[in-house]
Amino acid sequence: MNRFSLRRSDSKAERLWSSALGAKTCALQMPELAPLIRRVHGDVVIWVGDCQDAGAALEGCMIRHTIFAVQNQAPSNALKQTTLQVDLTNLPFANASLDGVVLHHGLELVKDPRAAIKEVVRVLAPGGKLLICGFNPFSLYGLRRLYARVFPDPMSAHALVNPIRLFDWLALLDLRLDCRPKYFDYSLPISQNPLGWINERLGSNSWLKGKIKKVSPSFPGASHRLKKLALFSQLPFGGLLLVSATKQATSVNMQSIDEIANKAKRRSLRPAALHNISVNKKTNIEI
Repeated sequence: MNRFSLRRSDSKAERLWSSALGAKTCALQMPELAPLIRRVHGDVVIWVGDCQDAGAALEGCMIRHTIFAVQNQAPSNALKQTTLQVDLTNLPFANASLDGVVLHHGLELVKDPRAAIKEVVRVLAPGGKLLICGFNPFSLYGLRRLYARVFPDPMSAHALVNPIRLFDWLALLDLRLDCRPKYFDYSLPISQNPLGWINERLGSNSWLKGKIKKVSPSFPGASHRLKKLALFSQLPFGGLLLVSATKQATSVNMQSIDEIANKAKRRSLRPAALHNISVNKKTNIEI
């Protein structure tokens, strides 16, 4: 495989994937991401993401050359493969040179995600696949991100992208969704049982601990039923989002479409009598 290596440095983004919340997120994403990754094929595919464990999902795919890239470098002792450091808004690749791009929470680390998507489309070949993994702002993870804006948190470096805007950008840039966007993980964005977390901080308050012990047996069942209901209804409020899209083979030239529309508009506004007069004049001249 073709890979590149550069010197690495610590970052806030890496702290998420080294935390318990990052490990939980990665473990939940891998089963959902695997079927979509198997659809990616070609000569060169790039994975952009700071989570090294998640990037290992590409190693078993039918891809000739894989490039692992990061936006924020991690300590060298955490690496499992050599990587290339990139700026997602200015990728060092030629036009239409990549057969697939996987953005694993990459859009959440750039100031202008729309410019990043435009740059990805530039380097993506017609028929190439784009996979996007991210947090859903319209979920409990969005609430944790609001908390992370005020207090130090593993999610402090991530600016969540509105999925409605994301779908609009994909449509305008000639990327067609392969399947329905997948929302999953309707649980709390924490790495442990909330009742256990509260119990640890109660200290010597035996009365509250007794109440929690009475509630704790029924909590897992209620939580499971809520998750099952959310999955059955397919509500777009899951904390994690997966999007798969394909770049169309023919690009739409909006300027030419506007010119054709303006010509048609001018023809439609021309009085019908003028058409007859011009035809009669032409006939008289010919005679």
